[in-house]
Amino acid sequence: MTKKNIAIFLFFSLIQVSYNAQSLAYSGTNSFDISTSTHIGAYGIPRQEASPTGMIYGDAGKKLFLVGTGGDYVLQYSLSTDYDVSTKGAIQSYFRVNPSESNPEDVFFNSTGTKMYILGGAGDDVTEFVLNTPWDLFSIDITLDTPVVFNAEAAIDTYLSPTTSHGDNLTGFRFNNDGSKLFILDRSADHVFEFSLDTNYDISTAGSVDADIDVVGLENNGRAIEFNNDGTKLYIMGAAGDDVNTYNLATGYSLSSVTVITSTSISLPETVPNALLINNDGTKFYIAGNTDEEIKEYTLSTPYDFALSTFTVTPDDTYIFTTIERTPHGMVFNNDGTKLFVIGSSSDTVLEIHLSVPYDIGTGSLESVLSIASEEAAPLGLAFNGDGSTLFIVGNDDDGINQYALSTNFDLSSTVTKSGPFSVNITETNNENSPRDMVFNDDGSKLFLLGNRRDRVFQFSLSTNYDLSTLAADYDGNYNITSIDNSPQGIAFNSDGSKFYIAGNTGDTIYEFTLENNFDVTTGTISNTNSFSIATEEITVTDILLNDDGSRFYISGSAGDDMNQYYMKSLLPETPNDGTIDDTTNPVLITLTGDTFFASSGTFSDSEVTIGNVPEGLTVVLTLNSNTEAQLSFIGKANSHINSDEAAANLEFTFTDLAFTVNDAEDVLYAVAHTDVLSFDFIECADNEIVYNGSWSGGNNSGVPDDSATDLLLGIRVQGDITITSDTNCDCLNVENGQTLTIVDGVNLTVTNALELGGDLRLLGSAQLLQTHTGVKNASGTGNLYKDVKGTLSNVYQSGYWTSPVTTDGLTYNLFGVLKDGSTALTASNTPLDITFTGGFDGDDSTSPVTLSRKWLAKLTNSGDWSRDMTETSTLNPTEGFNKKSTGNASGQNYTFVGRPNDGEYTTDISAGNYSLLGNPYPSPIDIDVFTTENSTAINGTIYFYEAGNEIDHSRGTYLGGYATRFMSAGNSATSIDAALIGLNKVPGQYVGVGQGFFVEASATGGAITFNNNTQRDFNTPNVFFSKNQKKKKSSDFPIIRLGFEFLYNGKIYHRPISVGFRDFISSSSEYKGAEMWDYNPTDMALKLEENDLPYVITMVEKFNSNLVIPLKVKSDVNRNVTFNIDEINSLDTNVYIYDKITKIYHNITSNKAIINLDSGEYNDRFFITFNETVLGLDNEELNEFSILNKNNKLLISSKYLIDEVFIYNLLGQNVITINNSLKESKMKINTTNLKKGIYVVKVKSLKGSFTQKIIIN
Repeated sequence: MTKKNIAIFLFFSLIQVSYNAQSLAYSGTNSFDISTSTHIGAYGIPRQEASPTGMIYGDAGKKLFLVGTGGDYVLQYSLSTDYDVSTKGAIQSYFRVNPSESNPEDVFFNSTGTKMYILGGAGDDVTEFVLNTPWDLFSIDITLDTPVVFNAEAAIDTYLSPTTSHGDNLTGFRFNNDGSKLFILDRSADHVFEFSLDTNYDISTAGSVDADIDVVGLENNGRAIEFNNDGTKLYIMGAAGDDVNTYNLATGYSLSSVTVITSTSISLPETVPNALLINNDGTKFYIAGNTDEEIKEYTLSTPYDFALSTFTVTPDDTYIFTTIERTPHGMVFNNDGTKLFVIGSSSDTVLEIHLSVPYDIGTGSLESVLSIASEEAAPLGLAFNGDGSTLFIVGNDDDGINQYALSTNFDLSSTVTKSGPFSVNITETNNENSPRDMVFNDDGSKLFLLGNRRDRVFQFSLSTNYDLSTLAADYDGNYNITSIDNSPQGIAFNSDGSKFYIAGNTGDTIYEFTLENNFDVTTGTISNTNSFSIATEEITVTDILLNDDGSRFYISGSAGDDMNQYYMKSLLPETPNDGTIDDTTNPVLITLTGDTFFASSGTFSDSEVTIGNVPEGLTVVLTLNSNTEAQLSFIGKANSHINSDEAAANLEFTFTDLAFTVNDAEDVLYAVAHTDVLSFDFIECADNEIVYNGSWSGGNNSGVPDDSATDLLLGIRVQGDITITSDTNCDCLNVENGQTLTIVDGVNLTVTNALELGGDLRLLGSAQLLQTHTGVKNASGTGNLYKDVKGTLSNVYQSGYWTSPVTTDGLTYNLFGVLKDGSTALTASNTPLDITFTGGFDGDDSTSPVTLSRKWLAKLTNSGDWSRDMTETSTLNPTEGFNKKSTGNASGQNYTFVGRPNDGEYTTDISAGNYSLLGNPYPSPIDIDVFTTENSTAINGTIYFYEAGNEIDHSRGTYLGGYATRFMSAGNSATSIDAALIGLNKVPGQYVGVGQGFFVEASATGGAITFNNNTQRDFNTPNVFFSKNQKKKKSSDFPIIRLGFEFLYNGKIYHRPISVGFRDFISSSSEYKGAEMWDYNPTDMALKLEENDLPYVITMVEKFNSNLVIPLKVKSDVNRNVTFNIDEINSLDTNVYIYDKITKIYHNITSNKAIINLDSGEYNDRFFITFNETVLGLDNEELNEFSILNKNNKLLISSKYLIDEVFIYNLLGQNVITINNSLKESKMKINTTNLKKGIYVVKVKSLKGSFTQKIIIN
């Protein structure tokens, strides 16, 4: 039977059914069911700060921090564009400084973001807080790290006069750029005071006042201070003149050096300015004050110069200056969840918060504020009508409801017109004078009011929907909840009114009630069906709110000063990665009412239903159990396991018309694009596991796992600390919370699919972790991977390129977070120390922990120049490399990387003409040849590894350091300038070690560069850079010759290697390819290609034959002897010659060096590599134009052309005779009596060109 043959009577029987009477019900979901809720997180509710006092950038301009006295909070924002306040998103983190300081006036951080300083107006002191995670306010824990306090008032009072009270109105402060000085502005004394710190950024070491300046002449109500980038300008902003005044300092950050005070000041539109912020290059400044309670942005046309810059009083832009609402009460969403409205009783305002992700309060940013203080001094609840054109507020002040008309729906910034208050008439009839919340039914014909005094829900009828003026004379009835909770605070209904929820303060619990009659608390049976405790998150709950589909609920509270978000979905717990669903106890069923399914084969086809968001690796199958019930199952294996707190994506069901017998899909409720249905919680990494819980079970080797094919199909679960001592592989690995899995030196651990680290994984020595799955990252958990990597630098002046095999947070890394002191080699239990970073020039291996200089940190990503503003807290992506200098450890410093392991696919873009410093992002070596092949369209195919030289200071010297190169499976070592270093032990091989950084250059088009697990290789080497210790089984799969070029430089031998590979797939010189030489020095040798004049360090030529000629470029900056020699001949049996076109001499360098004297100059067409002595002989035409006869101690030279000059060279290339033919004759005689016996080369120059011939003097 087809759909067209359906009996007519079915249609008539269904036509009487109301719209959407046909619907689907999905098991596995608990929408509007609080019993299985999961707490997602807590989020501060932003409100406008009435008294902003301080602003500061952090983390190299990636973060913005704000402080104010209105809430005593420091707020943290991320900036998507460094130093651009307009790009701030939602509040990222916050910290309340009260009770440590109840009147915060300013905020500052040390350079690494590990300390925060608050200038307090209450205690007139500076308080120092420790951040356990750099630049993260949530990481402050004053129970673990007691704040340090510097009594600035006492120091100032002592300095000025012991009998005069000063230092009791501190309003602004700043440190200098290295934290060795502290500057404080005191409004009572109208002075700026300078303090020295014995230990940088340690305020416990601050002493007495070193110097001060009196600012009363220009400003007697100073509110904020700021410096320019080098401390040579001091800016003081004040409320007396509402201006910024500039003080010039002859010596940066030295108040005693003030020479000129710029009396010209700029007037500000802010009448009570409190906070001043200048961006990193002095082109923008921001002020905040009490006038409009916002941040105002201005542009300085002359950087850092307030006097000369021109700008209008009108700011370029304004931004709301926020704090945290400490007493949030009522909450409501707009109709699509993109806006959240909150009543705040501490500020008597309604807050309009925009959500970048609908219904996700963690993505909120404050957009508008509506003050209701004049109408309601104790607001507690709010509601909108159906379209958002009317707002209703209820509170304790007048026990009525105020009504506000909005000219633009759900927009508090539009014109707002108030009416009311409207009495709800419950005080008189039921002695209820403490309304807590209000809510309408779905069409606005009923109003429900929650009373806290009588603990009841009151129901009112409206004759006109949402019009309070049409309220009935008395309420319809009420429902008493006293027996459930005698302090109800908030109420909410589900979408169809069959349930309502009470947020109760007595038991800190959410209560779920089921109604027999929807949206009616006066009739039928009402049952308290569920409850859910929120006491862990909030002990003073004030309201409850649900999203539209019942998948989430939210509570507000005044104890935590925040909103908490909960997930109400029913996840499938303990679902194995193979997607198996327990068909007996928990089948996933889809039930149809009002119609029947029409799946022609018993299994739904793609034309009948599509199901989106299926975990990668699984294929979904939907099978009919009956004509009204379908059951979900999977085939395949999921590539990842997802924890419930990671917000697993919901399945999305879309049925088509063909799926149903009668109705079109759009007429069946929850049939089209229905989400919030089912998510997966993959905890088990495989069906069958090898488990360690004190002993091994399930493994191939008497329970112990090994590298067998059997164990490759199994998962490993670690439930106790254990060490693996032999190569092991598995399908997936789960190290449970608090446990440690250690892999000993020389052992490889291979994981095919998922890696979940609740605990730690330690790779000792050269142990390696390989993950072999395809696609994106399949590693999760909060545990860390530990991996030692040893550097090769031997002094503090040498640079090296690095990257990280781990991240700080699973996404990005910073050096402070992942790079630790490895002076003590990693063990199964030791804790590597955090490295100390200094602003000085030199690292230090004698300190504990070791010290690195941040001055030399730099990165280069898709650019033509370095980013030198990098610090140890700068954020890098897993593909990005960085430059650093060493601690000075003569044998090479060992480091320990600690963090979330990198895994899967990573991509970075590169544009034509640009370069990128990248690196091996994995905790195992990568095959660089595979990498270059896979990225051949984006990069030019050459990989550059920097090798430091014998630097003796921080100056960049010629011939010091160079680039080792790999190109088309051939490696070439870097230059060296010490005979002891000359050799082949640093030729880059096929494998790039852990932590190694390298340069790439974009192709002509550029594109996306991709790293993936396909490049990971099981290659056991010590943890040092690239391939210097790789054991060569075979140098290459094709013939290669490596030539050396040497000369004496400052008493040491400079050695330049170059390499030539012979490839079968190249047929002619037009197809030759090369790797460009990046460090072609003033005296040097390089290879040359026909199509351009660039120097090359590697070339690929055609299949070897003895007639090949390979041109060289040679240059010398002075007259000197240079040497050509063979470094290595691989897979060739041939003689190798250097042919000198000037002397016409073939130098056999196969086993001997050729020493040639060169005058200064460039020789781009003189020297060639050849493989016999005849390939570059004279042609017949040249022989016919010149003749040289050696007879009777005379040379008789004749030419068809006039002769200009004649040169005679010995076999060393030294010029022994030069004769200028001033008579311009075509014949010459030269006496050779004084020449010693031997072979010489005669070179004749004429207008036609030059001619060279060997002669023998007997």
